[in-house]
Amino acid sequence: MSDVANAPIDLANNSELIADLARFSEGVLTEQQIRRKWRHLDNNVWDAPDDALVDAVEAERVRRVRSGRAAREKAQSLAAQAPDILGTIMTNDGNSPRHRIEAAKELRVVADNGPEVAPAANVEKFLIRIDLGGGETFTYPNNSDATPPQKLLPIKQDGDNDGVV
Repeated sequence: MSDVANAPIDLANNSELIADLARFSEGVLTEQQIRRKWRHLDNNVWDAPDDALVDAVEAERVRRVRSGRAAREKAQSLAAQAPDILGTIMTNDGNSPRHRIEAAKELRVVADNGPEVAPAANVEKFLIRIDLGGGETFTYPNNSDATPPQKLLPIKQDGDNDGVV
């Protein structure tokens, strides 16, 4: 083996490890998953991590919360459990028929992920309007479904054209 393979890893600068440890602290990953992925980690990392690593993980947690990534990953993790829970509600004869039917309907929605139920792409509509002068304009797209802009501001004619349209 080479010396590179035996070289210690700078844990506090390993962004992938830090992200995984942040996920662990949020409950998205288990300790077993972390230990399996990062087999080379010494038990000291778990028992007495150094301050630089703890600070890096805490900073990553704050970043993930502020960006919304922590909530999205947690929601995805919980959403994966929904079919089991809905299946339990649906098959439990002790539940009211109404609850069982609602669970079956929701399971159908979860199970059907074909293109016909895929959410529409978030497409922004735009309108390009070019003033050709003399009251003549060119508009694209030139159809009735185009959403017109809220308000068009005239171009300044005083020579101080700052590009405001």
